[in-house]
Amino acid sequence: MTGAVLIMLLAVLGITILRIHLLGHLVDLRRSLQSTRGPGGLSGSSPGGAGRWIALAGALVGGVVLAIALIPRFAPWTTHAAFLHGH
Repeated sequence: MTGAVLIMLLAVLGITILRIHLLGHLVDLRRSLQSTRGPGGLSGSSPGGAGRWIALAGALVGGVVLAIALIPRFAPWTTHAAFLHGH
């Protein structure tokens, strides 16, 4: 097995483990956000409810802005030759 193939297999394995880990946190996030809802929708009366929504919205907006800002830097990661390192 060549080094490049091993690196690719490890990358796929790592990404798969990361996806499973993040899906587990999405379940917790859903429970946390549902605890801020009252019978009529968003209540804001629960302690920290508004802060959780602000933190979630801020993280999502920040992630999108960062992804858009870094689009020009994607090329080295998406070219086939990036994994060969001159071999």
